[in-house]
Amino acid sequence: MKRLYFISFLCALAFWTIIIIANFCLSNYYGTDFFRDNDWKEVFLVFFAVIVIAYFLSLLTFRTKPLLKKFLITFSSVCAILTIIVTIHWTQTFLQIREEQNKLINEFKKEAVNDIKNDNVKIFSQGLPLPPKNERLQIQDDSIKKIWKKFGLTRKNIGCIISPEITKAQEEYYKITDIYLEKRNGTDWKVKMENEIDNIRNHR
Repeated sequence: MKRLYFISFLCALAFWTIIIIANFCLSNYYGTDFFRDNDWKEVFLVFFAVIVIAYFLSLLTFRTKPLLKKFLITFSSVCAILTIIVTIHWTQTFLQIREEQNKLINEFKKEAVNDIKNDNVKIFSQGLPLPPKNERLQIQDDSIKKIWKKFGLTRKNIGCIISPEITKAQEEYYKITDIYLEKRNGTDWKVKMENEIDNIRNHR
C-alpha cells in the first residue's frame, strides 16, 4: 500500500510539474501566467476535476479491491495519461512557436539587409499612430522626419499588439542595422541625432 501511495504521489507531482513548466515557458503565447498573476484557481480546479474523475472511474473498475486502493490506482493512471497528453501538446506548441519565431526573425534579417542597401533603416514604433493636433506639431513632426532621414532612418509603426516573437525579431534587425548606422554616421550618432531632435522639440 505504501508503494501505491508513493506511485500516486509521483504521478500527481509529474502532472503538476508539467503544467507549471508549460505555463512558465509558454505563458506569453497563451496569455496566462500563474506566477505573475498569482492566480492558481484554474490549476486547482483542473486538479480537483482529476480527483473527481479518478474517484468515479474507481467505482467502475477493480471491483474486488478496496475503494481506497482502487482510487489510488485510478488516480495514478489518470495523472500519468494527462501528463503524457499535456507534454505532447505543449511540446508541439513550443516547436510551432520556435518555427514561427525563426521564420519571423529571418524575415526581419532580410528586411534589414534590404534597408541597408536602400539607406533607409527603420525605427519600429508601437501603438495607434495619431496625426499631429495642430500645424505647429505637424511642422515639428516633419522636421524630425528630416533628421531621421539625414541619419538614414525612417519610422515604421507595427501596431498595438506586440508579441515576444516580434520583439525578438526587432532585436535581430537592430543587431544588423546598428553596425551599418555606426559606420555611416559615426560612433556617437545617436547622441547627435537626439540632440537635434530635442532642439526642435524645445523650440517655441
